[in-house]
Amino acid sequence: MTVSTHIDDIDQVVLDSNYPKDSIDWLTRLIGFDTVSRHSNLVLIEDVKAYCEHLGLTVDLTFNEAKNKANLFVTVPAGKNSDDVNHGLVLSGHTDVVPVDGQDWASDPFTATIRGDKLYGRGACDMKGFIACALTLLPRAVQLSNAGQLRRPLHLALSFDEEVGCLGAPLILADLKSRGITPDYCIVGEPTNMTMVVAHKGIAVYRCRVHGKSAHSSLTAQGVNAISYASRLIGYVDTLAEEISHRDDNDPLFDVPYSTLSVGTIQGGTATNIVPNLCEFTFDYRNLPHMTQEDIVAPIQAKVAELNAQMQARAPKLVLS
Repeated sequence: MTVSTHIDDIDQVVLDSNYPKDSIDWLTRLIGFDTVSRHSNLVLIEDVKAYCEHLGLTVDLTFNEAKNKANLFVTVPAGKNSDDVNHGLVLSGHTDVVPVDGQDWASDPFTATIRGDKLYGRGACDMKGFIACALTLLPRAVQLSNAGQLRRPLHLALSFDEEVGCLGAPLILADLKSRGITPDYCIVGEPTNMTMVVAHKGIAVYRCRVHGKSAHSSLTAQGVNAISYASRLIGYVDTLAEEISHRDDNDPLFDVPYSTLSVGTIQGGTATNIVPNLCEFTFDYRNLPHMTQEDIVAPIQAKVAELNAQMQARAPKLVLS
């Protein structure tokens, strides 16, 4: 990444600008941008981009397919005495916030309001407060970089649509990989009551469709009940969840010290007097860092193969998928 940082007196430049001078000012500014996930975040992103460019930094944006949302990634390079170009520390935060619809706010949620020793506004904690702190830090980091005193690069990564599925973050990761940027550390400023969180469970969501054969409920032998076979697989998922909760490599540092499986939705059937020909359910897997998707996918696939054989013995071409 090419970064320009030719600023002789960074403190003077910031003082002469219209940009916030401290984290409270920055937080007030950021809260003023309505970046509820269903809206675009481009106004906030363009504002931060202009600020970074004002500091002499080169900003990279990655857009969603509709081009109405963007991630931002910017690097303060290590000082001239360091040969570290692609490593360093990332300060990472998401720019979107959850909705305010139907909530009883005592003040405008998009206007920062200080009452007592607290600042109120949508996203104040989750997580524009962290972004405000990072932006307040940038001028000092640039100053150290210009003076040759920043030993490692400092990166700022802002993503979109975290609240609706972390849709922006994978684009940043792919972009960094393509450019050979491999940071050593990343601090994600999610609110944790100032407690350091050093690990996180993974998540994978699965959908299973069971295709049976319809028949009148008085002629069940002529049909294959998709709901019944789905329930057998759901029962197995629950059994597997119980088994992995008793593994000897679970981690007591997590609130739930084991990986979890949970069936969340199920749909199927058209009427009580019809053997259902389709049932669909979803489940999620929240795995400890040392466990993989294969730890649960392999046994579930084996159970699927067993149930498929039973179904096809009654009616060829039926399948769990």
